[in-house]
Amino acid sequence: MNRIRLSLLSLFALAFMACDSGSSSNSEAYDCTMTEEGVKVFFPEGGESFNMGDTITVIFGANYANAGGFRVLYKADVDSNGVDLSEESVGPDAPEGSECYEVSVALSADMGVIASEKAFIRVQAYNSAATRGDSKTFVVKE
Repeated sequence: MNRIRLSLLSLFALAFMACDSGSSSNSEAYDCTMTEEGVKVFFPEGGESFNMGDTITVIFGANYANAGGFRVLYKADVDSNGVDLSEESVGPDAPEGSECYEVSVALSADMGVIASEKAFIRVQAYNSAATRGDSKTFVVKE
């Protein structure tokens, strides 16, 4: 009887470790397939609450042959200027709309991020400011 319990506990532990291996990516939860040309931000999804200094993972999909990479911008609201959250381009130069891309960015006051009730992330092609996608709004607290 003890052997059966030990075997069951061992199997449960192995199953738990396999599910929590850390090998999966956040983007696996999204279907980033895009047939139309453009950019779509999947995370932040909207409604989240972050603190100044937090690092978040932006997840986006894109289909744009002449992108030249992408900028990740923080916007405190629709009327604010965007603050670049990455020092160089992120993502591929010419995405084909077949996968998700992830980039970790810091919501840092040193970069110009300010607290906001209506903040959002904009991902924009380097070679075309009109080719962009916005997340839904979220909160950034002091």
